[in-house]
Parts: sequence; C-alpha cells; structure tokens
Amino acid sequence: MSEAQGQEKKDEKSEAQNQEKGVVGYSKTFTESKEFDILIEYLIKHYGATFQAFAGLPTELFHETKEIFESEHTYDWRDLLIEISRVQALNDLIVDMVKTDMDYGYFTWWSRTENYLKILAKLASIWKVLDKARYPENKVKPEELQEQLKAVEEELKKTVFDVIRYAYNCNEPEDEEGCCDDEPEESDDDTDYYEEEPEEEGDEA
Repeated sequence: MSEAQGQEKKDEKSEAQNQEKGVVGYSKTFTESKEFDILIEYLIKHYGATFQAFAGLPTELFHETKEIFESEHTYDWRDLLIEISRVQALNDLIVDMVKTDMDYGYFTWWSRTENYLKILAKLASIWKVLDKARYPENKVKPEELQEQLKAVEEELKKTVFDVIRYAYNCNEPEDEEGCCDDEPEESDDDTDYYEEEPEEEGDEA
C-alpha cells in the first residue's frame, strides 16, 4: 500500500468517526426527526418566514372542500366550507398584521410563534384528511372535520385578540421602538381601580 493510499484511508476513517460523533458535516446519527426539529426551530425564530410559508394553507383546504361541495351540494359540505372561510379570514388577518408590522413585535416571542405553528398543525391535519382520501366525498365525514375546524377557529380568534391587546398596550407615541421590551405580565387581580389615599385628620379646633 502506497503512502498516499494509507493517508487516504486514515482520512476516511477520521471523517467517519467525526460523523458518528456529529462533529462535522452531515452525520449518520442526524435523524430526520432532528432535522425537522431544526426546521421548526428556524420557523419559530424567523417568524416572518413562518407566516409566508403557511399563509396558503387555509386556501388549499378551502379549494379542496369547494370542489367537493360543487359536485355534492349537501348541507354538511356547505357548512364545512363556511367554517373554513372563517378560519381563512382569521389567518389572513394575522398574516396581514405581521406583514404590516401591526402586531408590534408580538410574534418575536418564540413561545407565541410556536403556539401559532401548533394551531396550523391542526389545520394541516384536516387538510391531509381531504388531500389523501381517494374519494373524500364518500369516506370523509364533514361534520367531524367541522368540529375540529371550530376548535382551530377559536384558537386563531384568541390569537387575534391577544395581538390586538398587545399592540394597543405597546403603541406609545413617545416610544421609538413602538413596542414593549418585556413580555406583559398577567395580573392576578383584574380589578381596575386606584386605591384612595387615607385623608389626613385635621387638627381639632
């Protein structure tokens, strides 16, 4: 064996050991699950990409259902289509608020972006049911999907109200940043009042 071949063998062995340890390059132990986790982490951190990537999800679901409704014309599919329209309107509103910076940095908090992704994951699972079924008009029960969509609608609605409250509290003209630096703390007492200071007793005449 020549010196060059020996060195090549050593380099290959060293590279293999490094890959097994996950030190350099693409590791064999770097599973698809870990790759997916890193993608999710990226989407959570760079929330602008998240909203661009998933803005079309409700629209896809709407088109799937619309095609079935136009061929079936049943009340169940019509009601499902109406529910999807509500979900789409709410998601469009959230996306528009992010695009125009009217969320005032609400989604810069990773936990909030993560929560939004979890909501859309539920929506994606509903889309998958319709997309994967060979004959969804016969195999899919629209009333079951409608119940799941209603839950998604409520979560998106809550997100919209949370963004509005956050933006309202952070929209201070004198604040050049335009938003709060710290995550708002929830008060244990919702009572909105000021305690009156006790009146000082005057000197007796």
